[in-house]
Amino acid sequence: MKKIIYIFFIFLSPAAYAGYSSISIGSYNTRWETTDFTVQGYRFRADENEQATGIAYQYGFDFGLSVGGAFSAVTRDFSGTSSTFSGTINEKHLLANANYTFNRRGRFRPYIEAGFGFTRLGIQTDSGTGPDSTMRGINRHVGVGASVSFAGGFGMSFGAKYLDFDVVGSDSADRMESSLTSYFVGMNVTFGR
Repeated sequence: MKKIIYIFFIFLSPAAYAGYSSISIGSYNTRWETTDFTVQGYRFRADENEQATGIAYQYGFDFGLSVGGAFSAVTRDFSGTSSTFSGTINEKHLLANANYTFNRRGRFRPYIEAGFGFTRLGIQTDSGTGPDSTMRGINRHVGVGASVSFAGGFGMSFGAKYLDFDVVGSDSADRMESSLTSYFVGMNVTFGR
């Protein structure tokens, strides 16, 4: 009696459940909601409005849910409020989010999103006696926006994001709880559909 052995190969294709992948590159206009903070006993005040640049990636599924990440960076000026010094804050935000897109097969695709991430503030003084410091912590964010698709997978993205973060410096007394509102506009490319 012959024994027959069957070997099955199962190939999983992302096309079976995936809708699309999208990369966006653009500019953020950010405004701090709380601008005063303390480092090593020195009081800081940051300028409220700055331009930031960023890049985002989303991986979407057929039922409208996407998961992805984004990175934005900005250099912000500050001045001291308790002594005479000034400098810059190198602000970096790394975000992970879940996104739900409405009208996914249409040209105009509004979305809502929420997530969390990591914030790093590098504080560097360039005059006076103020301290240099690095502050790190967790952020939480929610956002709304939309993308408009053109031919060939290209399109435009725009939206707003509210980001709340708590950061701590090397000295545990150096703490800041703050938030910012970010407005985004950029170009995106969608592929893998």
